[in-house]
Amino acid sequence: MLINRNCLDKKNSKYECDMCGTGLTSKNRNIVYVAEGYEPSMKKWDLCSKCYKKITRAVKKYRNKIEEEK
Repeated sequence: MLINRNCLDKKNSKYECDMCGTGLTSKNRNIVYVAEGYEPSMKKWDLCSKCYKKITRAVKKYRNKIEEEK
């Protein structure tokens, strides 16, 4: 989530990870966009690299679990 916006230089804006609350800059944040149905994609979360890896790992693990049940 955006904490402090710098209008003169967008690179210096401050962000916070939506999952753990770690401070981020515009260079080191991972943005997750979600599109539902025919709607255009919209930004859902700003994540740090650790939280992004946690989410991708959880999705892969869940996918493997579903495939094993079939």
